Amino acid sequence: MYDFPTQGPPGMASDIKQLMREERRDSQEDSQEPTFEGTEKRIEIDFVWSGEKADLGARAISRSMWDKILALCECTIVSHKALKRLDAYILSESSLFVCADKIIIKTCGTTLLLQGLRTLLDHAVNELGLELEWLFYSRKSFLFPEFQRGVHGSLEDEVSVLREVCKDFGCSTGNAYVLGPLNGDHWIMWNADFKEVDSNYRYDHNLDIMMYDLPDDVRSKFFSSSASGTVADGMSEESGICDIYPGAVVDAINFTPCGYSCNASLDDGESFFTIHVTPEESCSYASFETNVRCSSEILVETIRRAVAVFKPGRFSLTHVADNGIIKELRGKDNLGILPYEHGVFDTDYKVKATSTYRWELDYQASVSSYVSRRSLSPSKTVSTIASPRTVSSEY
Repeated sequence: MYDFPTQGPPGMASDIKQLMREERRDSQEDSQEPTFEGTEKRIEIDFVWSGEKADLGARAISRSMWDKILALCECTIVSHKALKRLDAYILSESSLFVCADKIIIKTCGTTLLLQGLRTLLDHAVNELGLELEWLFYSRKSFLFPEFQRGVHGSLEDEVSVLREVCKDFGCSTGNAYVLGPLNGDHWIMWNADFKEVDSNYRYDHNLDIMMYDLPDDVRSKFFSSSASGTVADGMSEESGICDIYPGAVVDAINFTPCGYSCNASLDDGESFFTIHVTPEESCSYASFETNVRCSSEILVETIRRAVAVFKPGRFSLTHVADNGIIKELRGKDNLGILPYEHGVFDTDYKVKATSTYRWELDYQASVSSYVSRRSLSPSKTVSTIASPRTVSSEY
């Protein structure tokens, strides 16, 4: 972890310096408790959909129902944008995206994401009449696993709940997978197929970058003594987040004394990216996720830009893609590269490990871990308590 200078990076505003001094002081006063767990838990659920505009599919789930489901997960909705083909929600802990045929929920901290799964599926299937197609649960290994609660206290408990819930809704063949070393950075997945789908024509994929050990000049951009849309927009601009996908419409919020979240939409109304930043010194973390369909060259450039914004000491890159996307990225001449195959980071980062798994020539999942050449042996610092976060009611 980087050593944080008391005076702060050159040019930093005095109030930000003070906030960061207070954050460091609070961390040092009680070094036996955890700070914020930035690593997200994530559920993706696909439904059978007619494709008709009048068929709202999962978008028919009401706001009051989402409030009920998310209360079980122990998080709340902070912001909502209704886009052409999806509803994008910023949560008190991460994000929720709802399309007619897909739901993606990701929550961080010590939230209980799986605790709301049965209620969600019961409402979608038994009350709205939606038909399940696929369920995928995933998470990176936690920074502070010993402080997770309830069902997320162990992988065994998570798998037990997933198996039981999926079986009750018609799938008894779900399986758990771990990619990467168990004593290092690894990625946990649960995959359940409720129906057979021709994955050559869905063009479905997800790219996620999970970044740790952010340097001081990056962390300082996400501290503020006030929370408002104006402050959050300033963070988006100053940090370079707005430049990752030029032209994207960014919906951002910030927390006090530190923290940042955004959902961003692109012109087609169904592509998005989402970013969440935990800038505390003892547990600094930022995540970038996108479903944007593009060429392999653009995807690689997107990864490069996201990593350049946060300059992490280490990061993991995950990619889940169906046959259609893989063929599209490869191109007609089969020379296109997949995200984990490129060497764009070779100058600044060293690849520690890459693991790939393929389901029945259908979907493919990969995870690659990188470490900065500035520090080839980064270590996790002692857990500490951070100041409570709040978000303004102005949003």
